[in-house]
Amino acid sequence: MLKIFFILVLVLQSLWGNFSRTNVTVIDRKFNLMWQDNYEVASKTFTHREGLAYCKSLTLGGYNDWRMPTIKELETIVDKTNEPNHIYRVFRHIKPDGYWASDTLWRSLNFYAWYMNFLSGTPYYYNRVYHKYVRCVRNI
Repeated sequence: MLKIFFILVLVLQSLWGNFSRTNVTVIDRKFNLMWQDNYEVASKTFTHREGLAYCKSLTLGGYNDWRMPTIKELETIVDKTNEPNHIYRVFRHIKPDGYWASDTLWRSLNFYAWYMNFLSGTPYYYNRVYHKYVRCVRNI
């Protein structure tokens, strides 16, 4: 019985690694981040500007210091072995689509922003006026 328990613990650790979850968040102990993981993450889309404002005004899990993640932070939750959504399995709410990052850039007279496409697990950039999903984050 004790062997089964230890095997189960090892399997869960390999699936979730440095992550743990609450009802509405995922905690990443490796990078000291808390990620939003509720129904809204997969049900609402925003322009980049709307997404920045949404995260800034979000109150979730008793916290109100949420922000839009950087593209580097979004890369830390990509799991290319998990298909069709290339995100760690600890995350319950996901659309296989683009999620805005806070990073911006100029290209050919347009203002663009980076986003993570969780269908491919690859970062791209797109015009900020278009709608993408948003997964807010906070430092812990």
